[in-house]
Amino acid sequence: MMKNRKARLRVLCCLLCLSLLFFSGCAAHHWAHEMESYKTLLKSSAKQYRIEKLEDEVFDRSGQIDPDADLICMLELGEIYSVLNQFEKSNSVLEAAFERYTKREERAMLSARTSAVTAWDTLFFEGTGEYWMSDYEKIYLNTLKAMNFLMLNDVDAARVEIRRAIDRHQKIRELAELKASSVAAKEIEERNSLKKDLWGGQRNVGVSMHKVDCYFNRGMPPVKNELQDKAGLPPALASEVKTVRNSYENSFTYLLGALTFALENEAYLMRPHLKNAVELTDNAYIENLFAGYEQDSSYPIRQPNVYIFARIGFAPVKNNLTIQIPNPISNTVTQFAIAQIQREPTQIDSIEIVTPDNNVPVYMEKLSELDLLALRQYQDELPLKASKAALRVVSQTIRDRILMEMAAGEGGEQGALLTQILLSLFNVTTTQTDTRTWTLAPKRVSFYCGKIDDFEVQLQIKNKTGDTLSRSKIPINPDGLNIISLRCAGGQIYAYQQCFNKPGRTGPTIVKVVWDNVNIRIGPSTNYKIIDRVSTGAYLKVIQKESDWYRIELPDGRTGYIYGKALDI
Repeated sequence: MMKNRKARLRVLCCLLCLSLLFFSGCAAHHWAHEMESYKTLLKSSAKQYRIEKLEDEVFDRSGQIDPDADLICMLELGEIYSVLNQFEKSNSVLEAAFERYTKREERAMLSARTSAVTAWDTLFFEGTGEYWMSDYEKIYLNTLKAMNFLMLNDVDAARVEIRRAIDRHQKIRELAELKASSVAAKEIEERNSLKKDLWGGQRNVGVSMHKVDCYFNRGMPPVKNELQDKAGLPPALASEVKTVRNSYENSFTYLLGALTFALENEAYLMRPHLKNAVELTDNAYIENLFAGYEQDSSYPIRQPNVYIFARIGFAPVKNNLTIQIPNPISNTVTQFAIAQIQREPTQIDSIEIVTPDNNVPVYMEKLSELDLLALRQYQDELPLKASKAALRVVSQTIRDRILMEMAAGEGGEQGALLTQILLSLFNVTTTQTDTRTWTLAPKRVSFYCGKIDDFEVQLQIKNKTGDTLSRSKIPINPDGLNIISLRCAGGQIYAYQQCFNKPGRTGPTIVKVVWDNVNIRIGPSTNYKIIDRVSTGAYLKVIQKESDWYRIELPDGRTGYIYGKALDI
């Protein structure tokens, strides 16, 4: 009777594990399908964006961020808010995501420093549960927040986010070292666990403690090599991945940091960031910036007056790559899954800068290939994942042998057959891995800077055949320092511009219109005739102030009066 109860208990435990793993795999697939709809939405020309479902996942009924909200939902919503120029909402959600993953990471690092990862987590449940951010996503989160703050004209807050992003580099390196050491510790722990089981009364099952060491020593290397061969990147892509320094540093963060410190007149902090940006990219605009800085430290904030950052496309996707390893003991196939990364294609090939002074086409240049950073992490961690997989395969083979012998002893051929069926199902079902990514994060970032004396800049997005996908005109202040944030998805351009006073100026002579369809009159009163109208975002040159009105100069040279509250003074 006792043996039957134990047998039933083992069966129920196996079925419970199978159910949990099955539903976690379904959840990951469902998430990828959900995000495709948002990508399609951002690529379209729709004026209304239905994001209520995603907001319901993040906020509670009172409108506050739910402390149990899924991290991946928070990241996706933060990106969407930024695309839609809702920068305060974006930063609020992203800050909550930042706090969530940093606390979890600190707990994981503390645990890893004190003990090896448990067998359950190492061998079976990797990639399930709460989303684990990749290295480049951690840096991009703070960089996106910095850009949002700049669009809100909050340079001090942007400076804090840049410092956070750079400080995160050290944490990423520490975590990588702990991951590597945990696998080595886990192998020792698993060997000792198997030997302890054998020593505790299961010695007559055909597996000796000496054979445990033989299985590990002979079985691990070939399994590891086979997994690496099957899951490795194609040679051409592997060569391209080697062009990036590591899986987290990018010139987008460094350049935005240099520009932020320049606005704060902190040249001593600007130079190292600008230098790092130059080392990580062959962008000619950055090389010119650095060369100008070496001659005059005020160059980046006094010469070019337009800085454009374009976030293009979408992050790479993950596919569930299943690799089968025969298990000769139980006559089953042990399957192991790796979340293999695949680059997401984009229609956008180039972005042309169009101004009246352009005699030849001027294009934005590549700044950071963020998807290459994701691939670099995949390549760097593949030996580690292969070691964990090989550990699981060898350990499972030994345990299968023990269970088969025990089942045959307790229940004869029927017991052995039932155990073999359960082992086969368990080995096959534990192949799901987490294929979620921060889907709406960009594929790459392009950059332009230059001197533009006009009151607007026109952008043209083109595909590989040279066809224009979209055009957009963005107002600028020729006397200020303009930072333009673009998000390009499909053929759509989402743009926002913020103007900063160059250090040393006493006050603005150019002002921004913040009301829509504002009347321009021939005199400082509503009694005067309307001569024109201007829209929100336009820049006007101020000639003089008269009571609540300003005399301004229109782009075509005409002068008139505009009500002061319609301007951002």
